[in-house]
Amino acid sequence: MAEPKQIVALPYGRPLGDFALQLVCAASIQESVENSVLTVVWRPDRPFKKHLISMLPNAAEMAVDGLIPADIFDPGHGSAVEVKPPPQMIMLADLVLPPWMLRGRILAALPKIATLNAPELELDMPGDWHVVVHWRESGAPGRPDTFRDTDAELWVQIIEFIRSLGGKVVRMGHEGMTPVDCDLDLAGQPFEHQVEAIRRARFCVMAASGPASLASAMGTPILFCGYPGGCGVFHGHDMVIPLRFWDPAGT
Repeated sequence: MAEPKQIVALPYGRPLGDFALQLVCAASIQESVENSVLTVVWRPDRPFKKHLISMLPNAAEMAVDGLIPADIFDPGHGSAVEVKPPPQMIMLADLVLPPWMLRGRILAALPKIATLNAPELELDMPGDWHVVVHWRESGAPGRPDTFRDTDAELWVQIIEFIRSLGGKVVRMGHEGMTPVDCDLDLAGQPFEHQVEAIRRARFCVMAASGPASLASAMGTPILFCGYPGGCGVFHGHDMVIPLRFWDPAGT
């Protein structure tokens, strides 16, 4: 058999949703190339990244603390670039996937979309079936924009509707979110627990934020609410409610 083709991916996104999307793109490209091996070069600059890397199917990985020349090609990298000799695996790769290639639009051209596979955890979940909800609120670290924040009162109505269907509701999010009456509140709890809730959910209802893209990346059906544009869901069973923007004239 011929030597496998070496694919090296450079997912440099810092936000949860961007990083999850980049991993899905890299794994999907690798699965579409017969007899290939994927190596992921990433930065351990966010605590959730190691767990997401472990969910990649059929991939080796190497964490890089410093900068490598591929930063030059990353439109999200705004600082001066320190050029160091690139790792040998990048120099010898058959295909290098820099961050600007790891975008959702490429998935439509691929025969199969990969999913991130979370290991099963022992965690008590309420009821026979549950739905995971998440919305953005002010106060979360690393979120300078506020136009995607939503009012908790709206989500109270969503929670009540899900309960009327016989489902239980699990809320995920950051520490300090507005208290709500749900069946299990994982806001501020370990990231691995929130991932497990998504893995076992019948579906998710989430606002425009990283957890929504993570749920889609894991293959859990999701209703994506207040979607501002771009690509954040990946599968035919996902549904999107777009966010409407109004100009000062009210149109």
